[in-house]
Amino acid sequence: MRKIVATSIKDLQVIFNDRTALIMILLAPFLLTLGLGFVTGAFGNDAGPSGISDIPVIIVNQDAGDLGQNLIDAFQSDELTPLFNTTIGTDVAVARQQVDADTVAAVVFVPAGFSAGLIPDQQTGAVATTDPIQLYTNPNAPISSSIVETVVNQFVGVVESGVTKTVVTINQLMRTGMLSPEEMQALAPELGAQLNSAETPPLITLNNLSSDTEADSFNILAFLAPGMALFFLMYTATVGGRSIRQERENGTLSRMLTTPTSETQILAGKMIGTFLLGVLQVSVLILGTSLLFGVRWGSWIAVILLICAASIAATGWGMIFAAFFKSSGQINAVGNAVMLIFGIVSGTFVQFNGGIVNQIGKITPNKWALDGFVALGSGGGISDIGVNLAALLLMAAVLFGVAVVAIGRSRP
Repeated sequence: MRKIVATSIKDLQVIFNDRTALIMILLAPFLLTLGLGFVTGAFGNDAGPSGISDIPVIIVNQDAGDLGQNLIDAFQSDELTPLFNTTIGTDVAVARQQVDADTVAAVVFVPAGFSAGLIPDQQTGAVATTDPIQLYTNPNAPISSSIVETVVNQFVGVVESGVTKTVVTINQLMRTGMLSPEEMQALAPELGAQLNSAETPPLITLNNLSSDTEADSFNILAFLAPGMALFFLMYTATVGGRSIRQERENGTLSRMLTTPTSETQILAGKMIGTFLLGVLQVSVLILGTSLLFGVRWGSWIAVILLICAASIAATGWGMIFAAFFKSSGQINAVGNAVMLIFGIVSGTFVQFNGGIVNQIGKITPNKWALDGFVALGSGGGISDIGVNLAALLLMAAVLFGVAVVAIGRSRP
């Protein structure tokens, strides 16, 4: 055990004497996180939560039925008034010009006959053919536009669900003879009044979370800080793998093997040194954002476990680099490329919801660790990151096993 510890200490001393490596490992991720925080407004001076409000939206309603007005009422309801600054327009072309001029986030156009296309005729039961609601969004306001689209989709979904349930119920009653066509015609006005009654619960509700409650809104730094730390963690892993190859090139590893020290002990010592450096690297950002900017990480036991699991998994990749590449120069080039690729496919820079890229990201320690940190930053605990911890530890075990076997076979 003393030999393993001595090897780890020696590697740490070498790295701490390398100013360039130290800047890339500790200082660069912290400064980059701070820069992204300023760009995204995470360091704003507002005392309250920086939520989205007063999204400018124009609704052009040409529907003579009730649903067009119901949609307007939903946007202007007490629930959604804080979120939207709704204007009623009459000309779709003029409204779209305001979107093009970047003065509104979206235009919602309700075409003529929209209600008739959803609600069957009370006498004949027929449904007219009409165009659906049209949404014209501002590409310069993707978040606001997506919120408007979500509200419109929810409105249409609730209406379609309610109409479908009503029609199915009536048809079933008529099919079983419990309701005659004449009785249906007599009840139709009452049913329509109930569907459009103002006493029904609001179609759409808005859930606001106050920052002074236990359910704090998610802080963007809880994503940026670990994302940058994990991105540069692969650089740390590359440094660890490169040091093993350099010692083989210099003959140091061969001389060490002539002593009563096994190759597994040497590799374990180097792995522990890289692991400890990775823990320090990620901890600097986590502690820094917590102390300086009040980012809440939830259970610190869960945070520590996740930092350790991510660091050991990244270290495993460094061992793989040392096992399969022939020179320290190759490891450096490949390691930098892998660092960038892992950052992309894991969602560090751009989030991929589903699809093949999201699946590829699961081979990276970045993806599992980043998802875990986001869960903790959103108020989760150890139980919420159990799968992430297991995946990272399994990754580390497999990579380290493969690396030890490959290095042993390649030794002259």
